[in-house]
Amino acid sequence: NDLEKLALRMPGCHHGGFTLYQLMIEALETSSS
Repeated sequence: NDLEKLALRMPGCHHGGFTLYQLMIEALETSSS
């Protein structure tokens, strides 16, 4: 999954995890519709 790879490369995942999670959910919903 390209989105997962992108998330792994993003800096600050450990302290911005919740925001990152929300962004990923929005992106998944947008791409699946």
